[in-house]
Amino acid sequence: MKTIFALLVAAAAASAQGWEVGAAVGNGGYRNSTITAPSGQATAGIDNAITPSVEVCDNMYDHVSGEFRYLYQGGQPFVSLGSVKGAMNGKSHTFVYDALVHLRGRDRRIRPYFAVGAGIKGYMTPGPAPSPEPLPKVAALLAKNQWTLVGSVGAGVKVKVQEHIVLRFDIRDYITQFPKNQIAPASGASVSGLLQQLTPMEIGR
Repeated sequence: MKTIFALLVAAAAASAQGWEVGAAVGNGGYRNSTITAPSGQATAGIDNAITPSVEVCDNMYDHVSGEFRYLYQGGQPFVSLGSVKGAMNGKSHTFVYDALVHLRGRDRRIRPYFAVGAGIKGYMTPGPAPSPEPLPKVAALLAKNQWTLVGSVGAGVKVKVQEHIVLRFDIRDYITQFPKNQIAPASGASVSGLLQQLTPMEIGR
């Protein structure tokens, strides 16, 4: 929160130099994966959670900007089959750099845009892993951290409220491989689908 406050204080000065600094809050909703084992088909992934973030945007050109974004989320890794579910404490850190392509120039009050980029995401857990494992024939929950590449796509709109104050509303899809080091399929089981974090956000600058 101290970092977010400091960035907001700096926003006015930064925007005067073609830079934007802001903070956001949204809800990270996961499209989870499926683990198929001889004993059944289970859902595995990360629980949904509130997702705060900070952004630094460089308005390099009239229609193209470059933006660095950091997101934090406190969702729990889990595996579930029927009425049985196992979970453990978890969180994630996402660092991405996006290219923002605006449909209208910087002098316009309302500016729709598309975003695409890439970065890294860390699936972190302090543990402990559940003992005994709730679904040992499907997957094991392990108290291990895993960093992976992440792809970012999305769209949104910027609305200039007044000079140096801009509100943004956007939705991003953060896509990674399934974190097998943390949710490990059992012998003979397979995982289908990537892990997607759909995150609608409201951003103030």
